[in-house]
Amino acid sequence: MNERIKYLRKEILHLSMEEFGDRIHISKAAISRAEAGLNGISNQTIDLICREYGVREEWLRTGSGDIFVKKTIEDELTDLAEKVMADTPDSFRRRFVTMLAKLTDDQWKLLSEMESMLLLSAAGSDKDSAAQLHADLDHEIALQKKQAARSTGSDFMPASNIQKNGGKESAS
Repeated sequence: MNERIKYLRKEILHLSMEEFGDRIHISKAAISRAEAGLNGISNQTIDLICREYGVREEWLRTGSGDIFVKKTIEDELTDLAEKVMADTPDSFRRRFVTMLAKLTDDQWKLLSEMESMLLLSAAGSDKDSAAQLHADLDHEIALQKKQAARSTGSDFMPASNIQKNGGKESAS
C-alpha cells in the first residue's frame, strides 16, 4: 500500500508530500514514513485518502481494479459547484460559470453548434475541411461581434438569427 500511496501522490496527482498531506491533515513527515513503509497506515488515513482524492479503497489496499471511483454526472456537477464557490470572485472559473449561467436558450443552442463543429474538426484529418471549418467559425464570430455591437442586452447573437446560405452564414 505504501508504494500505491507514493504512486498516487507523485505520478497521478503530481503533489508534493506536503501538498498531499495538507489536504488530509497529515504531516509531510508522516506521509514520508508511510510511503517508505516505516509506519503502518491507519484505517482512518485510508478513509481520508479515499474520500479526499476519490480513490477506490480496494485499489489502495490491494492494487486491484480502477484507481478512482467512477462519478455520476451529478457528482461531477456538485464537485464543480463546490470548486466554483470556493474560488475568488474574480477567478476565471467563477467568471466563466457565471457567464454560462446567464446564457439564453438560443445562446446554448449556438454554443452546442459550435461544439459540434469543433468536434468535427478534431476528428477530421482533411486539411481542406479543417480550413473551411476555421473560416466558418471566423465568419460566425464576426457576425456575432457585429450583432453584439448593435445589441444593447446580449453579447451573442441567438442561433435562430443565423441562416445557412449555400454554406455561407448570414445574419437575418
